[in-house]
Amino acid sequence: MKVNIPPPTDYMGPIMEIVTKRRGVSVNIQYLGQNRADISFEMPLANIIVDFYDKLKSVSSGYASLNYDFWRGGLAPWSIGAIIFFIPGGVNLSGFFGSQCANQGKTEQYGSELTIKL
Repeated sequence: MKVNIPPPTDYMGPIMEIVTKRRGVSVNIQYLGQNRADISFEMPLANIIVDFYDKLKSVSSGYASLNYDFWRGGLAPWSIGAIIFFIPGGVNLSGFFGSQCANQGKTEQYGSELTIKL
């Protein structure tokens, strides 16, 4: 997705932080005056859908807005990893839990969270 956020400059740091945590890549930053900027990002739709707008409003005290559009440039490659659970003795538990896939950078965190739940 192409994401455009025009925040006041005072809130740019926290906004950049939440966007990069959600795999956003900064494309362009344009200053529209002393107190206003226009930040463009590319980020996955899945990371926008789940409570991104609420977090954006929270870190910007309600001043930032969000505009997004489908990226016409094509699909970006996505690196995913499979999570497979084994117990001592080499027994594969995938048949009990089904297939688990996650973003390559999050597989260890996601696997740890699932292990704690078990």
